[in-house]
Amino acid sequence: MHCRRFIKSLLISCLISLPVSASLIERDYLQLDDGGITYDNESGYEWLDLSFTRSMNLNQYQDYLSSSNDGWMFASSRMVDNLFTQFNLTKKVNVHSGIYEVSEDNSSFGTYHSASGYSYYKPPEKAFIDLVSALTMLGESMSEGSALFGIKGFTSDNINGAYEQYMAYHNGAEDLGILAFGDYHRVPTGKDIQSFFTYRIARPEVNFSSLNISVPSTQVTEPTTLAIFTLMLSLFAFRRYQK
Repeated sequence: MHCRRFIKSLLISCLISLPVSASLIERDYLQLDDGGITYDNESGYEWLDLSFTRSMNLNQYQDYLSSSNDGWMFASSRMVDNLFTQFNLTKKVNVHSGIYEVSEDNSSFGTYHSASGYSYYKPPEKAFIDLVSALTMLGESMSEGSALFGIKGFTSDNINGAYEQYMAYHNGAEDLGILAFGDYHRVPTGKDIQSFFTYRIARPEVNFSSLNISVPSTQVTEPTTLAIFTLMLSLFAFRRYQK
């Protein structure tokens, strides 16, 4: 009995010693305490908050990229697809109807309605409201220009100058939710609610040790030296206990 209890305590102690790393990490930009960057440690990309490019038209945005020395680039829809999977959003097509769906479980978001290039939920469930709240770590881009809360951003994929948009937002009454996964096309004209998905390859000199926020997707890394040292001491103590 005492032996089993000791082994159980030993295992719990070792598990607690393991570090946990988030897939998405909010970081400050330009030495400001603003959380202006989201770092994805799976892709190695940093994402500029959508709020930085809000209200820019396409020419202003291109000038912003060319004049910046920070290595920012216009993200493709495929890259944003991959980013959205961190929030458990995936894109699939209904084989029979040809309609794109944007979640593996739309029913959890509310009563589903399909529109031209986007989906809407009326009313949205708490799961959708929580999703929008989580996505705003990428930079809340809606409320300052409208009565809506959430994100909306263009990608570099376009058809005759109409660029694909990814968006997730709800109204103030929380009785309407909108979700689009790249099938909504518009021209970037500089409206208050328009923004751009902007990324760069994370720079080696950035210190990733300061974690400011944890997000849904987490993974456990290998044991640290401290954990191994703790395990060795515990085994040594157990052998003495047996004697």
